[in-house]
Amino acid sequence: MFILIIIIIMILLLLVFITEEYIAKVNGDNAADNCQLEFNYAANRKTKKLMVAVVVDAKCRDSSMWTGLFGFNLLGELYVDFVNDDDFDKNLNNLHDEIKKRINI
Repeated sequence: MFILIIIIIMILLLLVFITEEYIAKVNGDNAADNCQLEFNYAANRKTKKLMVAVVVDAKCRDSSMWTGLFGFNLLGELYVDFVNDDDFDKNLNNLHDEIKKRINI
């Protein structure tokens, strides 16, 4: 856990790979869950300006379904869609552009 915290501090921004299971873990009752701990720590340290949402689960494309603490922190943010592997190069370019925009390159 300590190493993950160091990594989060050191990086310029955080990529949040969104799945239905990840949202459930972040919003869950298990306060010791690593997904929840890491997300909450990153949300407090980075804020949503430096958290890039990357949807990898088709069920999560509708951001209005992002509920709880997860939704509170990322709702309203545009996301990069990585659901379809056929568009990988295009999606990777979109992710690159979003990262550049967030860190003002």
